Amino acid sequence: MPRVNNWWSRSRDLYSRVNEVVWFKAAGHLFIISFGILLVVSQVIFKVLKIEFDFAKVDLTVIALIVVVFLCIYLFTVAIMTSDILELERRLRSSEQRFHFSRGTLFYGTEPGIFTRVPTFQRMLASIGSRVGDEKANKVFLELGRDAAEDFCRNLQKIYDDNYQRLVGGQRWDAMPQNRKIERWLEYDSQAGWGNLAGRVSDQSIVIQVQHFEDLFTGKGGTHFAFFWRGTVWPFSTQ
Repeated sequence: MPRVNNWWSRSRDLYSRVNEVVWFKAAGHLFIISFGILLVVSQVIFKVLKIEFDFAKVDLTVIALIVVVFLCIYLFTVAIMTSDILELERRLRSSEQRFHFSRGTLFYGTEPGIFTRVPTFQRMLASIGSRVGDEKANKVFLELGRDAAEDFCRNLQKIYDDNYQRLVGGQRWDAMPQNRKIERWLEYDSQAGWGNLAGRVSDQSIVIQVQHFEDLFTGKGGTHFAFFWRGTVWPFSTQ
């Protein structure tokens, strides 16, 4: 039994490696489609129309034409699959360039960051609140959010052009309208670990919604951080 399992495991591994080759994968798809078409034609259409077909009497020119058509379809399938694979590899390289570690530092493009557990972060903020008082802490975090966002706004054009537009594409920062800039800021920060950011932007107001999988905004520490986030939104309305 172990020999059978080993043989089956090696066979599946070999099939997976072979199936990764675009030429074999395209051939497999074409064979399945061709077999299905042949089955439908021979077993359904011919019987319904009561057509008798003798393959021995088919002209060689017709056979050659069919072979050429299937060859063209095969090469076209290979081209499409190759294009998809190249696009996937480009996206993976782009992701690798955007996020990487170097000497213990997490980089988003050229911007250094710090990784920490959500519970540790919440306890740290809650501890500050317990020492200075929750009401005062909320005011302090609100001002900290504004200060941090103002600094981020001053550097956002370079950060965006260097770490998003260059790798992902699209318009440069100075070419985008105000609403689009805010949307791009939300998209950029949604990849920074704070959560999924979404916004409703109008001439009178900017409403930002943040959803985090690990309940980043729960508890006293989460409340303090919510005030910090509230502060970060204000400078972007004037950016």
